[in-house]
Amino acid sequence: MALTQSERATYLFCAPLSHTRTTPLTLAEWQLVRETLEAQHARPKQLLTTTFDLPAPIHTKIMARRQLGIALYELENAIHQGFRVMFEADMPVRLMRLISAARPPYLYYSGDRSLLALPHVLTILQTDLLTTLAPTVVMTTQVDEAVMAYLARGGRVIAIVAEGLNTYTRQKAVRDLIAHGQLVLLTMQPLGSKTTQTDWQIYCALHSADAALLGDVARDDALVPAIQRVCETNATRLYATGEGPFVDALISTQQATRFTTLEALTSGQTTTDASRFPELLARLTKKELPAWQVALYDALDEASAHVSKDALTALITAHLADD
Repeated sequence: MALTQSERATYLFCAPLSHTRTTPLTLAEWQLVRETLEAQHARPKQLLTTTFDLPAPIHTKIMARRQLGIALYELENAIHQGFRVMFEADMPVRLMRLISAARPPYLYYSGDRSLLALPHVLTILQTDLLTTLAPTVVMTTQVDEAVMAYLARGGRVIAIVAEGLNTYTRQKAVRDLIAHGQLVLLTMQPLGSKTTQTDWQIYCALHSADAALLGDVARDDALVPAIQRVCETNATRLYATGEGPFVDALISTQQATRFTTLEALTSGQTTTDASRFPELLARLTKKELPAWQVALYDALDEASAHVSKDALTALITAHLADD
């Protein structure tokens, strides 16, 4: 894989490198650099030799990265090990849907990128929902046991992961799935990197898919603000499945369609009245309860962390029967 000088420069200034104390440009900073280059009819490679009128913090980062050769070593080492890199000019249409400020300047990937071009990709961030889902093409932000079980049943997965690709590809099962065209991994992180899930991954998965399937979550779950952004921008058709306050609120405020079958994915609604999302949040806010009821709910929450819902139900039923 031959890289152009502009692709090398993009990687040099944007990659989070593990062997240096220099700081990469953020997505927002790269967007500003991109706009400046476009205004000057310039290419990223010119950042290596030319000084542009940029804010001081960005200029400082660029000057520090100019001194490094290790960035290109990490990039070429990844390519040598069989991984691939896509830059913005070569990204699939699906990823180009992301707003410029959130669009990555590059992505490492391993697997068949043609999965990104398939229609009706369904994002699932709560991977337990895969248990009963028929095989299709889904987008996730992790490759856990539920995802591996789904792949074993014939599903196909686009995984936007937080870690370096070799975190996953050292597993033979993952390599086999990649070789069979069922799995493609994407990340901004270099080989060996171990980070935690980021808001960008969630944003990317929700905004670049054709639909998203949601289960019940707590009011303070990190998914809630991400889902709110989807509703405000009409970015993706939302579906809800299962039972619970969040699912009920999504459907009753017309933010999501009740999931029925995969065949119905193309007919779901997008949000038409984002002003109702505060109403959704209000439905999830706990009303003032008597002290005994609060204590009961707290005790049930604590117990549910140690036993299954069925076991807890059986214990409560037995206790009430004794009385």
